[in-house]
Amino acid sequence: MNGQRQPVGMFSKGWSLALLTILVLALTLWACNSPTEPSREADPAARAPTTGTATTTATTLSVAAASTKVETNQSTTITITITGLGSSSLPGPVGVATDLGNFGTDATGATITTLECNTSGTSCVISTVGSTQQASFTFFGGSTTGNANIVATLGTSSANVVVEVATPTALFLQSISPNVGEPAGGETVTITGVGLENNARVTFGGALGTFNSIDSTETSISVTTPQSPSEVAVGSLLVVDVVVETPDTGNGTQTDTLTGAYTYAHGSVTDIPAITIVDPEAGPNKGGQAVSIRGSGFETGGNVVVQFGTGTTTNSFNGVSATIESSTATEIKVRSPLAPQSLQNQTVDILVRNKTSGLATLGGSLYTYEGEDVVTDIQPREYSYKGSGSSRPVTIQTTGVDANSILLVEFGGSFQATCTNSTNDADCQVTENSRLTVLRTTVAEVAVSNCSPPSGNVTVSDRLTGETATGPLFTYLVNEPVISSVSQVTTEATGGTTATISGTFHPTEEAQSTVSVLIDGQAATITGYTSSGITVTTPAFTGTFDTVSCGTNGTQSIAKQVDVEVLYTNSGCSTSSTGSFTYTPTATELTCVEAAETPVAGFSFAFDSSDPTNLTVLFTDDSLNAATYNWSFGDGQTANTVGPHTIVYTNDTLTTFDVSLTVTNSDGSASDTKTLSVDVGTTVTADFTATVGTPSSDCSTFPVTLVNNSQNATDYVWTFGDGQSAFTETPTLEYTAAGTYTITLDASLTGGSKTLSASTSQAVTVAVPTPVADFSSSTSSAAAPWDMVFTDASSNCPETWVWNFGDGNSDTTSTGDTTHTYAADGTYEVSLTVTNSTGSSEVIKTLNLVTPAAAPSAEPE
Repeated sequence: MNGQRQPVGMFSKGWSLALLTILVLALTLWACNSPTEPSREADPAARAPTTGTATTTATTLSVAAASTKVETNQSTTITITITGLGSSSLPGPVGVATDLGNFGTDATGATITTLECNTSGTSCVISTVGSTQQASFTFFGGSTTGNANIVATLGTSSANVVVEVATPTALFLQSISPNVGEPAGGETVTITGVGLENNARVTFGGALGTFNSIDSTETSISVTTPQSPSEVAVGSLLVVDVVVETPDTGNGTQTDTLTGAYTYAHGSVTDIPAITIVDPEAGPNKGGQAVSIRGSGFETGGNVVVQFGTGTTTNSFNGVSATIESSTATEIKVRSPLAPQSLQNQTVDILVRNKTSGLATLGGSLYTYEGEDVVTDIQPREYSYKGSGSSRPVTIQTTGVDANSILLVEFGGSFQATCTNSTNDADCQVTENSRLTVLRTTVAEVAVSNCSPPSGNVTVSDRLTGETATGPLFTYLVNEPVISSVSQVTTEATGGTTATISGTFHPTEEAQSTVSVLIDGQAATITGYTSSGITVTTPAFTGTFDTVSCGTNGTQSIAKQVDVEVLYTNSGCSTSSTGSFTYTPTATELTCVEAAETPVAGFSFAFDSSDPTNLTVLFTDDSLNAATYNWSFGDGQTANTVGPHTIVYTNDTLTTFDVSLTVTNSDGSASDTKTLSVDVGTTVTADFTATVGTPSSDCSTFPVTLVNNSQNATDYVWTFGDGQSAFTETPTLEYTAAGTYTITLDASLTGGSKTLSASTSQAVTVAVPTPVADFSSSTSSAAAPWDMVFTDASSNCPETWVWNFGDGNSDTTSTGDTTHTYAADGTYEVSLTVTNSTGSSEVIKTLNLVTPAAAPSAEPE
């Protein structure tokens, strides 16, 4: 480019108007059908709205739009004007094309994006108007937003106009004026807002008004009020909602409401009060704030009622009356009332009612109640959960708290004390020093579970006003026992021996009655308890000893190592010493004995295939050496014979049953238990959703979020189409390559010998995004030649980079960053084009390289 800046026109990436004209003419296909309502089209790149002309030596061609901005699915008129022909005939047809929206649809329903305008056309006819030729046609915005570039060409002349296709403005009503009128109606009112449309439907309390007009900016409409929807007695009011509904002009209808915005008043409307200013706009929850309410129509001499509260109409208002200090026709002075619990720290409405006429006005969100109580410090900030006792009180320093009120203190959400300034209150004393209110309170014991105390912020609440002050964190301390060793670690199964558990314990906080020592899960009897040790009498062993074979002489029992646990029952804190205590069998158990022919219990079951309900089950005995039988079938049915037994279950949903068989003989007994399920009507469904997320920055992973919507299932098997699988309810999924994969979920419910299952599959596609080109540049040179460093800042995983340095040189071998030397000062257009498998992107930046007296700057524009 010889170091010079290339001309930049109205089109993106610096295309000239002539180049776009040639492209439009080369791609234009003429269509001559009458335009109809448009269909949806692709979203183009946005351009700034503008209009323009291009002139040849013979003619001047211009294009204009009745409106350079239309909403989606709306239309505007486009006019082409040709001057300079004089009496000469038209040198040819005028071609028209658009890159967004269309000129209607043809007979097949296809959208028309090109037109041919001539003197004998049907959809675009050129006619003579004075000394010029003109043609007009309709442009439809379509359903895609952006800037439509409409280009007209005649011979070598071309011109364009850009029409912005915008999202319809949401209807939002702001005000109505005047807002009071007679019940007979006929008043002309103006409604302001955004998103208003011509011929809108306006109702007043359900009664239909008459639409008059809309202003040119479409921000206000004029409407004549209808007769009041119900009778209004003399001296009374009827407050109604005003509802505006826009007509459906292709984007559907919109509705908005001004709640309680219009008042029908029977009689003189000049007496209706109106609020304009409330000063100040906030005050304390406890009330007493001096407030000035300014406006008009107020009765004088304090003959008004002012309430702070909430409501949508003056008749349904729920509020608290303020104290009236004075009133004139334009100002009422009051003292704000105490905020009830529901209004504390809330923004409220204000109602003003004249006592004589009964007329009232309601101002929404005019005053805010605020808390002003603060806890500034607390010392100390931690105590045992057992409490501090009266000898160790906690000092709480506050500001704004009323020392003469009744104050409730909580630590970490646990109530501690009720504080007053009474000198006889032993739990909490309140003193007032300057602006500080100081509380000294004891710490009461709090409940602790799972060794986790309820620590949290300290709060002081005023029981009369409801205001709450929050302060620093208060921590309840809890101690855990520690076992270092266990003495006398062996005893016979009968127990009854003495053992000492050494370690660290806390008798000052945890009394002996709240300590439990468990040996193999059985409670030992505590006979001594100090901070360094606990002495116990061991309990009898209730478990089962392991055995070893004696060869042909049967088996013998062996010693069993068990755990020792110390538990503080109040706090749930505990510690265990694993395998630190040993029970030994009795002498008899330690002797090898002959193996007896003991019974072995066992049974099998099968569902009766002839019963379609699957409620009939056949049980068969498989026991050995049994003399007696006791069956329990899990639903109350039993049997005491060998069987087989046919059992019919009566449940009507999937139900699990524990079936047991106990057999005995002279050498002992044995039992066998099996679980089965029977079902009617239960169905397992497999269902899931898969949402494709954003790929990683280098497009090496493609995340997919899975949501399992299966019903009545307990087991899941996932396959993801790329060799991956999972068995959890909702697994995490990432693919390592773009493509389309089939995800399959098998869901099942298993109970006993029965399994219900279902399966579902769906395909997901993960793709590499289209790249976005970007770069920055820098130099260490102070003058020409300029050694430039270009740093790639492109995103979305580009695969190739093509640099054009604007001086006739380029770089196509770069894999990102590159360097280039400019021999001389100048202005250079530098471009970077990046591509990957899904598309390409280009960015152009301008370098101004000038050797100044001082150090140069080489930053891209």
